[in-house]
Amino acid sequence: MTAELDEGQRAHVALQQRAAANARRIRDDEYARHARETVELGDHWLAAAERATGLSRQELAALAEALPPPETFVDRRPTARQLARRWMVNAGAPELHIQNVWDQDAIHCDALFAVRELMADPKLSLLVLSGGVGTRKSGSACWALSQREGGIYVQADELLPIAFEDKPRYLLLKRAPVVIVDDLGTEGPDDKGYWHRTFNTLVNAWYAGCRKVVFTCNMTKQQFKLPPDKGGYGERVVDRIRECGRWISLGGESVRGQQREFAAMNGESP
Repeated sequence: MTAELDEGQRAHVALQQRAAANARRIRDDEYARHARETVELGDHWLAAAERATGLSRQELAALAEALPPPETFVDRRPTARQLARRWMVNAGAPELHIQNVWDQDAIHCDALFAVRELMADPKLSLLVLSGGVGTRKSGSACWALSQREGGIYVQADELLPIAFEDKPRYLLLKRAPVVIVDDLGTEGPDDKGYWHRTFNTLVNAWYAGCRKVVFTCNMTKQQFKLPPDKGGYGERVVDRIRECGRWISLGGESVRGQQREFAAMNGESP
């Protein structure tokens, strides 16, 4: 029984050896074939170069040796940070806001915290930043544009001209993944209701598409929810915000005022 087992093991080992030898032979044949094809291709191009230039192969080789060494490869693709800045620029964000929240470390404030929360939470899509001058609401809102390609920044008083005069941009505005509507409440009189109808259409599109939208304003909640004929935006818009968004009131002293105070305390120029 042991002899039979030994014979079987020897046969198995011999079979493995033959298989390995065949694999090496096939591999060597492949290498040889590729080498022949490479040489043939080189001869083909050298012959073509000789015919085209009238030079011998030795002369062509001398010219090749005289060529300068190839330049070191430099990867010129933009970094992730450069790409995010480009998204902000393409979105139309003001350069001052880009410099404040992207080119340097952004000041941590309630507005920026709320915007970051909006971009990180898939359940949130609408955000209102309400506060006075200097509370960093506009700059913080623009930070969101660095997080997605294809965003759009727009002043509230530009919505109606865009809807009437620039249909391609209006369609982009409806479909953009991130939208910043700055300075709600400065759009001016709307006796015929054109602006508010445009605004409601856009809000419905953003709501249905789960877009990330940040509104900035200097209004209280009570002023905001007033009907359009009384200077507000109506209960329907408020319901959208209540359902899938946040209202952030930025009270207290302005961030810029705090910076000036801090600089004065440290003997620096404001």
